Amino acid sequence: MTLTFAALVPGLPHLLNPLAGSGHEALARAMTQIGDTLESKGVKRILYYSTQWLSVLGTMVQAQPSICGVHVDASWHQLGEIPFSFKVDSAFAEQMAAAATAAGFRTQAINYEGFPIDTGTIVADRLINRHGMATGMISSWLYAGYEDTVKFGRSLADALAADTTPTAVIAVSSLSGNYFPTDIDPREDHISSPEDDEWNQRIIALLSSGSFGAADLLIPTYAKTCRAEVGFKALAFLRGIGAAREQQGAKCLQYGAIHGTGAAVLQF
Repeated sequence: MTLTFAALVPGLPHLLNPLAGSGHEALARAMTQIGDTLESKGVKRILYYSTQWLSVLGTMVQAQPSICGVHVDASWHQLGEIPFSFKVDSAFAEQMAAAATAAGFRTQAINYEGFPIDTGTIVADRLINRHGMATGMISSWLYAGYEDTVKFGRSLADALAADTTPTAVIAVSSLSGNYFPTDIDPREDHISSPEDDEWNQRIIALLSSGSFGAADLLIPTYAKTCRAEVGFKALAFLRGIGAAREQQGAKCLQYGAIHGTGAAVLQF
């Protein structure tokens, strides 16, 4: 089994140039800590599952070997340009696509110039992958439910089990997804409502105690109440791929807000 490490992290561009002493800086620092941990554990490849990369007709896996460019987030263009550069393990991307297809999921490997990379994957890679590890990128199938996403992740676990490269899985997702409707001072950022904050901390407590089955049962209500990003399917993916195991609690390195939404850096 080559799954060496896993984490859940936020992926909004506010984290790339945070104000000193702000909550954004604390979240970004926790993500760089994740990167240091990967290096110390001998990880050679990072697989990103981002709920900001949405696909409609099944799931996509990035297979273009070398990708670089400059990205501007459509919603946060005022935060400026974000340069990116990825070295993709294209051979393993094909293996993942084949494994998922064999399990009955419509899956396509993407390999052509100019295919857009989502903000969440770029932000996570900028903060975590400072040592230039090989990467993989997996889309979030918009029409897959929570249980289908668990099963999809399980199909990729089989591909990982047959591979020898030490690998980290990084799921990129917000917690509660209710943004402030107007500009705010980043130094005054906070969760947009007490109810969202209460729910976020309740979910984090369950994950920290290893009570993943209990969390699974609450996710539909949590997602509906707090607009958790894409039904919080990032957790479903981690469950399926073997990262979030019952009674093996996650470690919360940081919890905070990004423009009112919930953000946590959780190490599994």
